[in-house]
Amino acid sequence: MKKAITWLLTLTLAVGGLGIFAGCNDNREAATTDILLYDFEDYDRNFALMHALAFFGRVDVAEDATYAKSGTGSALLRPIGHKSTQQISSSQTSCSDDCLFIPFYSVKYDFDYTDLTKTESVRFSMYNAEDKLLNVYVVFAFSRLGEVTSQPVRYTLKPGWNEVICTVDHAYLACLYDIKHCYGFAVEFDPTDSRYVADAPKIYLDDVYVRRTASEIPYEKFTREGDVLLDFEESWQRTFIAVETEDPRGEESAADIVLASEYGLAAAQGKMILRWAQPADYYDEGTLRDRCIIVESLLRAMNLMQYDADDALCFEMYNNTDEFISMAVGFRSQTTKPGSMYVPFSLPPKQWATFRMTLGGIDYLFGKEKGFRSEPCAVVLDTSQYLGEPGSVREYFLDNFRIERKK
Repeated sequence: MKKAITWLLTLTLAVGGLGIFAGCNDNREAATTDILLYDFEDYDRNFALMHALAFFGRVDVAEDATYAKSGTGSALLRPIGHKSTQQISSSQTSCSDDCLFIPFYSVKYDFDYTDLTKTESVRFSMYNAEDKLLNVYVVFAFSRLGEVTSQPVRYTLKPGWNEVICTVDHAYLACLYDIKHCYGFAVEFDPTDSRYVADAPKIYLDDVYVRRTASEIPYEKFTREGDVLLDFEESWQRTFIAVETEDPRGEESAADIVLASEYGLAAAQGKMILRWAQPADYYDEGTLRDRCIIVESLLRAMNLMQYDADDALCFEMYNNTDEFISMAVGFRSQTTKPGSMYVPFSLPPKQWATFRMTLGGIDYLFGKEKGFRSEPCAVVLDTSQYLGEPGSVREYFLDNFRIERKK
């Protein structure tokens, strides 16, 4: 399943160094209520609310009670997957373009369960009509049309009926998203390697429940101390890095924490660094970009309002190529001024370069006092597509994202 933005799922909650997950553990058993959200017994209340993204496949009404967990109706899913269909346009915000999106809210039918802080789990029944095991991947959707999603979690469907229970990992999701505004969940499947629905597996969906609590479910909240955003000395820090690839037909960028010495480098500090590998594109599109992003939740946890305008955002970056690279550093803010604001960053070959810009200077880009410090959304490293030998990569290393206070 091709992703325009790839997140690394492995989040270790080992505490140390720069950040911790802090909060109280409340072991009191909260009263829960199982709410039947979709039973697929009528079209308007069920099927009309769902949204199949561009490369999902087909959804049909099934009225055979054999494939209904209760009642007589269910949804027949015949997923194809986008690897079997030529994608002709790219999306900068799509995390998954082959999902079936099932919303948690409806204005017409007057229900709203978008606040995940009160959701313990999502449960649904699936009938696998094939004679082999199938995988279903479940994601939570953080956009109204379901195109921006969390990292998929895989469940295996045996032939016949299966109960899929998706427990909400509040601590992990809250690191990356606003869990008070989760618009639904989505399911996706392995691609069929065919363009034809007739070749797709048959899977029946029925009885979608959400288990809710009367009050918010306690979870450990991410906090951090000191002036260092990321030094990459602990593996959990990878959670706060996203890579974004605009070319839907090429390979995806990748970012991983590595030992600097294994690449013949001395880290800017410590021993570990972030390796960002940008694969070669197959053709010259001219406008496609790749990005490495520090996500909003980390910037919020930094509490940038504690810093003065003369304090500077800094980091080191190593260009592991033989060419001079012109990059852009972008800043996204939740101010009224739309879009991202960019400044140039030049990377000479085979050496570390330091980026440094005062927080007041970043605020000035948005034309608003403390415009970035008060509402930081993301820091983006933006580069043009790499045209090279098939299978090759353009390699960068990053280290020591920090705030330097004016002496």
